Amino acid sequence: MVNTEKQSNRGKRRGELIWPRMVMKKWLSIKSTTGDAFSSDELSSDEHDDRDLDVENEVRCIGRGGQSFAPKLYALQDFYTPISVNSEKNVRKRADSRRRRYSDTSQRKSIHTEQLRIAVCTWNVAGRVPPPNLDIDDWVDMGEPADIYVIGFQEVVPLHAGTVFGAEDSGPARKWQGLIRKTLNKPIQSKKSCSSQSSSGKVTSEDLATDDGSSVTCLLPFSSTLLDERTVPVKKQFHYVRIVSKQMVGIHISIWVRRKFRCHIHNLKVSCVGLGIMGCLGNKGSISVSMMIRETSFCFVCTHLSSGEKEGAQLRRNADVAEILERTYFPSTNLIDKDIPNTICEHDRIIWLGDLNYRLNTKDTDARFLIAREDWTTLIQKDQLRQEMHGGIFNGWQEGRITFPPTYKYAVNSTRYSGEDGKQEEKRRTPAWCDRILWHGKGLKQLSYRREELNLSDHRPVMAVFIADAEVACACKFNKAMHFKTVMVEVEEVLC
Repeated sequence: MVNTEKQSNRGKRRGELIWPRMVMKKWLSIKSTTGDAFSSDELSSDEHDDRDLDVENEVRCIGRGGQSFAPKLYALQDFYTPISVNSEKNVRKRADSRRRRYSDTSQRKSIHTEQLRIAVCTWNVAGRVPPPNLDIDDWVDMGEPADIYVIGFQEVVPLHAGTVFGAEDSGPARKWQGLIRKTLNKPIQSKKSCSSQSSSGKVTSEDLATDDGSSVTCLLPFSSTLLDERTVPVKKQFHYVRIVSKQMVGIHISIWVRRKFRCHIHNLKVSCVGLGIMGCLGNKGSISVSMMIRETSFCFVCTHLSSGEKEGAQLRRNADVAEILERTYFPSTNLIDKDIPNTICEHDRIIWLGDLNYRLNTKDTDARFLIAREDWTTLIQKDQLRQEMHGGIFNGWQEGRITFPPTYKYAVNSTRYSGEDGKQEEKRRTPAWCDRILWHGKGLKQLSYRREELNLSDHRPVMAVFIADAEVACACKFNKAMHFKTVMVEVEEVLC
């Protein structure tokens, strides 16, 4: 009994110590040397099998006669055949020069491009949890499923002293993730007639298979001695898995990929930058995710910048962006990571999403007049962010054409902007396109850019679809080319 009480008291003291430690970590922005921790779905044994199968298929595509290698680009020195030692230094230098020249050429020839469909979604949910009947199919573009989904939230929890200074509340984020998982992995409602598909009356695996591997409801012939209609069970797995999920107070990002595509994503790192109260807490700031997709580096930056439409607010937002670009860092954990990008701008493809909070430099009445006329071309000329994209803090970044109304500020559960009916309890704000999706770097093409009419929050959600190029290196082809080039170098050395 005494031991139990001691253990209980020890547990209480440990719990009392954890809370202030977490708060101090928030205040001081203490980071580990390997980057910020994040959560993801566990890799199943089936996914390990899929990884092996993908490697095997990739080897087969260039012929069965060669040795099998993993489909990744190794360090160049791994492919060199040792050459005979020559005492003359100038001969060595010429050989090294030839190797570099040949290796660069072979590396280029062994790389081809794969196109990926990426859906990017952002929504400031104003601290609200999803109701049971919320349908987000259109927001995540389930009509044309993507290979990768990047989904960012702002104010995923209400912003008050308890959530900003206290322990992190992950309950609402889990509910949103549950809704996302359910939406992305909905069974496809398709049916096939067994009697019409197979002349022999036998049901084959091909009869039950769909293009995306989902299960199918199968109708048995009416002449069957069994029930007139029966579902043939087919093993079903989630089409999409979560590879990263991270929350910082109200900012939350999760990334979902096709299950069989997961093995081609590596070097996942997360970096959080708090810019809120005292310039360090996470009620404002960013969560950035760095990853290698095949042989191409991608960075996704989910942000919630400083609010306000008064004079000087735009400068604070610009300062936030500068801080994010300067303070975001993805540490290299080993020698293999030495060529992996450490900062946002070092990545090949960058997508910036979130509640950027940039407003319109115009009067409230003028803005509402142009909105009523749906004159987006004139209204966008007043947009602060577009000004920053022409010589300002976002110079060189790109954004799709905006053909939808401003996304902020709406009366909750309503289709009207806040303050339109003259209610004193509602804050009247000049409508603005606060919620945005930008991109930087070559190899990104935007297919669509729109908002969705979900009125749960005072913001409307926004989504964009991209086609992204990812470089794929075929190691077998590279190895064969390097072996051939090395032989050429040795022959040239003999002739010298």
